[in-house]
Amino acid sequence: MIGKYNNEKQATIDLKQLRGTDNIQADLGLIREELRRTTQNEHEILSISQVLVSSRYRWSMLITIILQLAQALSSINAVIFYSSKMFAKTGIPSQYIPYANIGIGFINVISTIVALFLIEKVGRRVLIIYPMFIMVVLFAALTIFVKINES
Repeated sequence: MIGKYNNEKQATIDLKQLRGTDNIQADLGLIREELRRTTQNEHEILSISQVLVSSRYRWSMLITIILQLAQALSSINAVIFYSSKMFAKTGIPSQYIPYANIGIGFINVISTIVALFLIEKVGRRVLIIYPMFIMVVLFAALTIFVKINES
């Protein structure tokens, strides 16, 4: 009530009812102090250079950059964009290519749904590190096979 609606009177009534006592000044003090700290932190404005050199944000920035690079290098956008040409090159008849494209989209959606449930059970770190390792190995193999196919 205090933080969201700035209604200390209602917060006092609610706290008295919740605690079952009229002695709620300590609780109100804690709430005010926490609210003061959180609103103070919300207004911290940093420049890009401050974020880049700050040790507080270093790991977050590094992880964000690595994940963005991994997403870009995973080539999923290229696979989706060029899938028709890829399927045609593999010898799939042109009347079946739209169904193969739908299959790619379906696999993408199912993988996302499975990942949502796995995040809760396994954790984000495991779901980032191991699939990324597998992705590197598979892309290395794919590159080798493409080179062999071209020759």
